[in-house]
Amino acid sequence: VRTYGHWVDELGHAEADRVSARPGYSEHQTGLAWDVGDAATPACDLEACFGDTAAGRWVAAHAAEYGFVIRYPAGAEDVTGFAHEPWHLRYVGSAEAARVEAAGGVLETARGLPPAPDYAD
Repeated sequence: VRTYGHWVDELGHAEADRVSARPGYSEHQTGLAWDVGDAATPACDLEACFGDTAAGRWVAAHAAEYGFVIRYPAGAEDVTGFAHEPWHLRYVGSAEAARVEAAGGVLETARGLPPAPDYAD
């Protein structure tokens, strides 16, 4: 609740919805998603620049081998509903991660799901 509230205070509701899940909607609550960083470049933790670090490039290249996907890939905001988060990983298993990767890296596309809906207010 605190994280989303912080972004609402900083950016307003519409922009907060792009960068943070509302309370009760976060994938982190499932235990299957978490955020990773790089101790060598802490300024890029939870920032788009993480994808440009050595660790971020390694994650992008190898996550699927371990059953993970970058949940909110670049260029897919209209489908996922969230801005690009190269640090946000979701465990889906090796076979599903390979399917997602083959479908362009977007979980919704690989599963044939419609784009993320707006929150029902």
